[in-house]
Amino acid sequence: MARWDTRYLDAVAARLRAKPRYGLRATAEGELSQARWVRFSAQTRMSGVDLRWDNEAVCSVRKGAASR
Repeated sequence: MARWDTRYLDAVAARLRAKPRYGLRATAEGELSQARWVRFSAQTRMSGVDLRWDNEAVCSVRKGAASR
């Protein structure tokens, strides 16, 4: 168990160091109101989110297994 705790604490410390370095912040309420969440599906083996910005640009982020 101690080994898992060390890895977890290392990950938390890395995140805390990255916040000021890369300008990361918490999401403000309503900031992702135009996000369309894509549930995991067995057919695509992926999930993700489609983000639409005020200028109508769209960014699709997917996580999962790429097709072979």
